Amino acid sequence: MKASFATENSALAGDEFRYDASALVGATPLTRFLSLIVAALFLNSILLIVLPAKPVVVAFIVSVAIAGAFSIPLRFAPHVILVYYSLEGLVKMLSNYHPVLHVSGDLLVVLFALRSVLDRGTGGVAKVAQTPFLPLFLLFSFWVLVQFFNPYSLGFIPSLAGLKIYLVPPLLLFIAFHHFDRQQLMPLTLIITALAAMISGLALIEYFWGQQFILSLSPAYMRATREIFLGAQYRPFGTTSLPGMPATWVALATPFAAYALFQKRVPLKQWQRLLPLVFFAVAVPILLICQTRLSMLQSAVGLLIVLAFNKKDLAKRLSYLTLFATIASAPILYKTYFGNWNTGFFATKQAEVISKRFRTLGTKEAYSKSRDNPLPRIWNDLQKMYILGLGLSRVGAAAGPWGDRIHNHPYFRDVNVGWADNLMIALFHELGVLGLFTYFFLYLKIMLRLYKNSRHQDYEFSHGTDHLFVWTCFAIALITLISGMAAEGALYAPVSIFLWLSFGLGLKEAMHARN
Repeated sequence: MKASFATENSALAGDEFRYDASALVGATPLTRFLSLIVAALFLNSILLIVLPAKPVVVAFIVSVAIAGAFSIPLRFAPHVILVYYSLEGLVKMLSNYHPVLHVSGDLLVVLFALRSVLDRGTGGVAKVAQTPFLPLFLLFSFWVLVQFFNPYSLGFIPSLAGLKIYLVPPLLLFIAFHHFDRQQLMPLTLIITALAAMISGLALIEYFWGQQFILSLSPAYMRATREIFLGAQYRPFGTTSLPGMPATWVALATPFAAYALFQKRVPLKQWQRLLPLVFFAVAVPILLICQTRLSMLQSAVGLLIVLAFNKKDLAKRLSYLTLFATIASAPILYKTYFGNWNTGFFATKQAEVISKRFRTLGTKEAYSKSRDNPLPRIWNDLQKMYILGLGLSRVGAAAGPWGDRIHNHPYFRDVNVGWADNLMIALFHELGVLGLFTYFFLYLKIMLRLYKNSRHQDYEFSHGTDHLFVWTCFAIALITLISGMAAEGALYAPVSIFLWLSFGLGLKEAMHARN
């Protein structure tokens, strides 16, 4: 009797101290979102008493984003993140790079990851230990945090700004691996294809409309051109923050579009099968007018890798796709080369620039002279600095706001920092030898697992694993690694978002082959 009473009291005590979020904000996504919005309105109304209206509006926008991040089911987190990053560049430019909106994408990813760790229904903190390659992640994260104490650091705030570049994108692997299932692979693939087609379509409209229209929207657009990408050199922005970046979305979406078009596991409706065809129709002209040779190379290599999974159909599929894309984009290509300069359409001079960039795509000089060999530069800089690196925000986009501080720093003024145009150099300058080694070791370990669980199979789908999708994720990793020899894209959105999302999705799907 006493034992029974004690057991009952123990159970009651457990229930009494058990926290249930649904009792506070509602059990469904809609009720949670509405409850959090009401709380945000209340808090922002209080802020309005002591702050001007404009900061309160920004605070409310951030509050809405937070409410959404804590309401949307975690299995839809990759969809939301991809949609946001497809518009992030436009948001940044129109806000003239407002500091809050500048980091809003990172906050969104962090909030989803925080929810994942707190969600006891899917294992909570306990599932962290189930993450693939966790020891390597922890070692790399630890070394990034150590850079806060680097004697050559630019300071706490610059280091904090550089921190998100290295530690936020990998959270997407965690989110995708623990909350995604196979039923969502095809919908997400179609979303990626549709977003890239949308950005490409808007970039085409922008280019035909004329560069003066887009440059008049915000002074941030003119600064982004750096007075280089104007006139005959003009490259459209689309919804991105850099001239010519729509081509980056094309390159990253090409493997997924090829997978959607040729996979046989999921039967597609006619409009779904039409989506990748529309993408390829706009991809060809976008790659040309954006004039980014690296994106052209990535798109071609990514497409070939995905189609090469089935070698016997490679030639047929590639011929079919190339013929379709060329015919479908013929009107736009015609305008490119025969447009009238005086009417504001494609200029003859622009067509000459585009043709020159395309012709040099296959020349050795385009790769040997346009970018330095990273190894001599690393060795040269290694003799001028300690092997532990110079600290965060030294190279690339994160270094932009701290240019004066970098050039006036008393140490290593003769070290060539800024835009490294090479992933190895960027990592070495900021994280040193250990950071460079750990990053690439983790990268290559994940790639090797994706390769082993896809390429070593004879069928696109067998033993419960979609090997073609895993192979597609491998293709994303490979073309990103190739681009790292001429750019730092793997550290910055949207490349970093696609890379780590592909890692998470690919590892999750590859688990079936290992069981």
